[in-house]
Amino acid sequence: MTGFREQGSGIPLTLLHGISSGAASWHKQMALPGYRVLAWDMPGYGESPMLAAAPADAGDYADALARMLDRAGVEQTILVGHSLGALVAAAFAAKYPQRVFYLVLADVAQGYGQAEAAQREKVWQGVNSR
Repeated sequence: MTGFREQGSGIPLTLLHGISSGAASWHKQMALPGYRVLAWDMPGYGESPMLAAAPADAGDYADALARMLDRAGVEQTILVGHSLGALVAAAFAAKYPQRVFYLVLADVAQGYGQAEAAQREKVWQGVNSR
C-alpha cells in the first residue's frame, strides 16, 4: 500500500514528485481552492514501500498509482508529474487514458538508470560542440 497526502475538495488533482523527493515536495500546492489535491509518495519514497517487481519500470509505477487512486476513490484526475513523476504520469496516461482529465508533464526525466556509454558520448559531444 502506498502513501499519499490529501487536502481539499473538488476536482481531483494528483501530483507526482521527482526522484529524491516525495509527496512533501508539493506542500505549497496542497491548498488549491476547488481541487481535491493528492500528492503521492511513489513506491520507495516517503511513506511507500518499494515495488515487488525488480527491476520496476514506469508501467509498474503506473499500476501502483492506479491502485492508490482506487483506494482514494478517484475515478479520473488531473495528473501532474515532475521529472521521474512525469515518466510515471505519461505511462499512467498511456495505460489508463480514461482516468486522466488532463496531463501536465514538467521537466521530464530521460529515463531510469544510467544511459549506455554510446548515448552518454553523443550527449557529451553535443554539449561540447556549442
